[in-house]
Parts: sequence; structure tokens; C-alpha cells
Amino acid sequence: MMMASLRAWPDSIRRRLMLGLALALSLVLGLALLINYEQALNVADQAFDQGLLNSAVALAARIELDSDNDLDVDLPWSAQAILQTDTQDQMHFVVAQQASAGPDRLIWGDEGLLHCLAASAPASSPAVLRSPGRPSTPVLLNLSCEGNNLRLLRLDAQGPDSRALVIVAETLRKREAAARQILKHSAALGLALWAAALLTVYLVTRQALRPLEHLARQIEQRAPADLQALPEEGQAQELRTLLRAMNAWLLRLQRLAQAQRSFVNDVAHQMRTPLAGLSLQLELARQDSGQATGAQRQERIDAALARMRRLVDKLLSQARSKAELALQEPLQRLDLRELAEQGANDFFDAASRQGVSLQFELDSVLVQGRQNDLQDLLSNLLDNALMHAGAQQLWIRCGRDGAEAFLELEDDGVGMSQAQQQHLFERFQRGEGSAGTGLGLAIVHTVALQHGGRVELLPARVQTGKVGCRLRLSLPLGALSVRAS
Repeated sequence: MMMASLRAWPDSIRRRLMLGLALALSLVLGLALLINYEQALNVADQAFDQGLLNSAVALAARIELDSDNDLDVDLPWSAQAILQTDTQDQMHFVVAQQASAGPDRLIWGDEGLLHCLAASAPASSPAVLRSPGRPSTPVLLNLSCEGNNLRLLRLDAQGPDSRALVIVAETLRKREAAARQILKHSAALGLALWAAALLTVYLVTRQALRPLEHLARQIEQRAPADLQALPEEGQAQELRTLLRAMNAWLLRLQRLAQAQRSFVNDVAHQMRTPLAGLSLQLELARQDSGQATGAQRQERIDAALARMRRLVDKLLSQARSKAELALQEPLQRLDLRELAEQGANDFFDAASRQGVSLQFELDSVLVQGRQNDLQDLLSNLLDNALMHAGAQQLWIRCGRDGAEAFLELEDDGVGMSQAQQQHLFERFQRGEGSAGTGLGLAIVHTVALQHGGRVELLPARVQTGKVGCRLRLSLPLGALSVRAS
């Protein structure tokens, strides 16, 4: 139901604002008109009721005793004509003597009105004012009499000898006409205010949304490869929030694009040499018909293909690591001991073929990281040790050292020269005579930095009479911050 109602709204922000504000203004102005109309009617009623009261007081002042000591109204015919002169409403007057028991006695006026009042008298009539010669508090009520709706004022007054009842009533034509006039003027004023408010809202929203339209044009005019941050200075606060989100997204796109460009450049750079060598070996194989030489050529081709496979694996591993960083892949809770055991199982057969004995010193320690990246890191460390160390034993350790978790590999091989150590973690740096790709330890260094850690070359712990080599990865415990390499 809610989704259907949302789909019914216009797809333009300006139209949504206009429609929503128009509905709100209509409701507010409608309530304001209703309140204004009621107040205006009250003011008009007070004015007309004051006229009734003036007539009633004037009649009360003319009450006197006649020659028979009965109450009478001394009202000249000219005064009666003035009281009853009204071009719109019919006026009705009653002056009656209140009886202690039984009906009131009509002294002057419309007897039918007196009967209507007696028939519909309220149960709780206000008390009369007991001070002689002064009118009491008037009673105002609406009354239907002989088919006419009347506004009636009843005034209890003290006559010379007894209490009198003065009633003045009129039909409602003037009041109804005044109500229609008030409603007409109020509606006209309300519509004018409504139109002025909507015009103001339209102009204000148009001006307020102009920076957003300008930003849209800026983005449309950008070149496809332009991923620079959008300027935030001079923009409205709400637009700066949008721009910050867009710039953060553009930054991630820049990192991803840079990772892609780096991957393409690496592939182009590294595939050129093995492809040229492979083409040369194939050409020589076609020219050489000797079987022994052909077998040698085949071994060289197989070696070149194996090198290309390793190179592609390393490049893909490096590209995936950079892409995951650019896309802000979430961290997971991982146990370094489990990662080390899984990685060692993958290289157990290769170590056995080369006569390398794997030794384990593993303690459980939890870190937060990306599982694929850390598995690639360990695979590159193991591959590097088996390919280049010339070792007979390889120790794999992990555990906790102070406020850090560590994972290290140590071998009893030939070690590294001082020159190799200076460029140890640079891309495409290979030792003399190495058949590697020069990317393994560079990948290890990149992954370590991405996880807020470090990788370092340390002196060997096990004394075997050989130089040996020990590489340690250190990661902080607890929540880890990931940063760009």
C-alpha cells in the first residue's frame, strides 16, 4: 500500500515539493478560514444582538402603571414604527407581566411569540435581576416559531409594582447574508494567499534546486575517464553531503581503475619476455629435425609455459588484492593457525619432491583480515622459500608477540645478499639466475600494508651452520584499520 502511494507521487523533486506543500497549505488555510469564519460570525452576532438588547432596554424603560394600577407600555405609534422598521428581517416584540403562578399576562406585542417561548422555555432560566428599575442579565437563544427561525432576546425587568418580561426577536436574514458575505471575502482572501504561497514555494524551490541542476550539467560534460573529485566549496550543506558521498565513490573508482591499469601494464611488461622466448623455441623446434635436440626444445618450452603460468598466477593475485582494497571488501575474523595449516597442505607435495622437511610451531591467534589475501600472502612466502632458498628444512610459525600477531617462515638455505635485501619487496626484482616472476614478495608486502601490518626480514633463529632466512608478517590484534599501500 505504501509503495503504491509512493509510486503515485511525481518523479520530480520540485513537483513533489509543490504537491506536498500545496496539500499542507490547503489544510492550514482551510482551518484558518474556518476559524476566521466562526470568529467573524461571532462578531456579527454580537453586533446584531446588541441591537436587540437596545430595543429591549428601550421597551423596558417605557413600562409604567396605568390608571388601573396594571403594567402598561407607553410607546407612541411613531416609536413602534421605528422599532419595527427593517428592510430584511421581521421584528417581533412582547411585553408581559410575570405571574407567580400560571402563564404570563401579555401587556403588549405578539401573543404567538409568547406562547412559543412558553412552550420551549429552557429548564434552567437565568435568575432575574432583583434591583428595581434595572434590567436583568439578558438571555439569548435561537427559536423556531410559526415556521420562522428567530434570534430571540429575553429580558426580565422590574416594573413599578411587579416584574415584567420583555422579548425582542427577529428573523435571521441579515445574519445569514452577513455570514455569506464574510465567507465570500474569507474564501477570496484564502485563495489569494494560497496562490501567493504556491508561487513563492515554486520560485524558492526553483532557486534552491538550481545548484543541483548545475552539478548535473558538470557531471554530464565530464570526460569518461575523468574521476577527479567534485568541488565542495561554495555548495549548500545538503549538496555537500551528496558531494562527499560521490567523491568517496569516485575515489574507490580511481583505485580500481589504477589497479586495472597497473595489472595491464604488469602483464604487458612481464609477458613480453617469456612469449618471445617461447616463440623462438618453437621456431627452432621446427627447424631442427634431430630427436634429441627436439626433446631439449620441448623441455625448454615446458619450462617457459610453467614460468608463464606462475607469472599469470602472481599477476592475478596482485590484481585481486588491489581490487579488493579499492572496493573496500569487509574484514573477517580469522585464525592464523588454520590459515598456516591450509597453506602448508597445499605445498606439502612440492616440498616432499624437493626434499624439504616442513616443521610447525603453531599457536592459535585471531586477527581480522581478508581470507583470500592472507592465503595468497602465505602461498607466496611458501613458493618463494621452496623455489629460491635451497633449503632442507622450513619452519612455519604463528602466534602472539606482545600486542601483535605474527606469521613467519624460516629456512636453512643460502640466505640473501645485501643487494637483494635492499630491493627485497620491490616488484620484478629477481635474484641472479632466478626463474621466478619477481612479484611474490611484492605481493606479500602489499597485502601486509593493506591489513595495517608489516613484513620484515629477520636473522635466523635456528643455528644450522647455514645463513638461512626468516620472513615475519606482523598484524595488530583487535580492530584493524585498512589503508592503501
